[in-house]
Amino acid sequence: MDTVFRLVALVLRDRLSPEAYAISLTSMSIPIMTLFLNLLISLTAHGAGLEVLEREYHSSPPPTPPAQSYFLGGGGSGAEMFVPFVAASGGGHIVVLKASQYEKDWYNRTMDDFGSFRRITTLIFDDRQGAFDPQAASIIRQADALFIAGGDQSKYVNYWSGTPVAQAIKDHLFQGRPLGGTSAGLAIMGSYVFSAQNGGVTSDEALRDPFHPRITIEQGFMSIGPLRNLITDTHFSERDRLGRLVTFMFRSYELSHKQSPRGIGVDEGTVAIVDHNGKLQVRGPGQVYLFSFSAKPSLTNGRIQAEVLVSTLSEGDDFDLSAWKGSVPTNILIFRDGTIRPRE
Repeated sequence: MDTVFRLVALVLRDRLSPEAYAISLTSMSIPIMTLFLNLLISLTAHGAGLEVLEREYHSSPPPTPPAQSYFLGGGGSGAEMFVPFVAASGGGHIVVLKASQYEKDWYNRTMDDFGSFRRITTLIFDDRQGAFDPQAASIIRQADALFIAGGDQSKYVNYWSGTPVAQAIKDHLFQGRPLGGTSAGLAIMGSYVFSAQNGGVTSDEALRDPFHPRITIEQGFMSIGPLRNLITDTHFSERDRLGRLVTFMFRSYELSHKQSPRGIGVDEGTVAIVDHNGKLQVRGPGQVYLFSFSAKPSLTNGRIQAEVLVSTLSEGDDFDLSAWKGSVPTNILIFRDGTIRPRE
């Protein structure tokens, strides 16, 4: 019993004020201390590099089968993202993936504002070792809906590529369950990924030098269904990312052995919702941009030479990713010698 007392005392000393600490030790019986210690261990149990936060909602209605869909968020998403995402989960088990301690319990605290579900679990990865913790892949495989938070996509690439977590995410997609991501979480959704291994890059830098050392393009691990042959970018209008996304497409073109990858850019506060047939709809105040090369791009004097087809979608518009055709007109942009202009 002395061991239990000492363990609980150590835990409480780090978490309470001196006054509350003294009161808690004098008023807590040994059985209550034992219960407290067991509960604390169960709530914080995880391996090195992984933290698991869980919250149950026992009053939620019985879950229904999740609906296969993809939620592509441009950053800062709220109800326009999470109301349909929670609905697509069927009210079951939502799992959130993060690689940052910032606001680590935000999803557990707030996701129920957007609908009813049975349980939410947030997995926080601190390093690559966490992706080899069997608990991580096991929890992902139990998810009815999976969401990848914002942050730093280089961590997601470095921590997950070639690990059981990456395989569990692919298995989740193969089973036809919903997947969402915003900001860095969206950046890793697709066949090709701007991994930001050397930091970010601006459109001006990318257009001046398509092989700038900060342009790091890698094969993604989500080349499945509507995400196949895509590269994405976020905060699109807000951070003037047209030039860099087309540069990412060109670099992906080289990486893909001339398969002509396509690009999707999403504004902040906006989400592209894609169903299992590849039908895309837009929600939110911003826009979604879909890009493809009209012909094979080339490089002259170190600058991209290309014609790019662009469809600009707002809320209420739709687009068929399978046919690459939408409800809005297609415009043509000319990329020549580091400049961009509309075709006359």
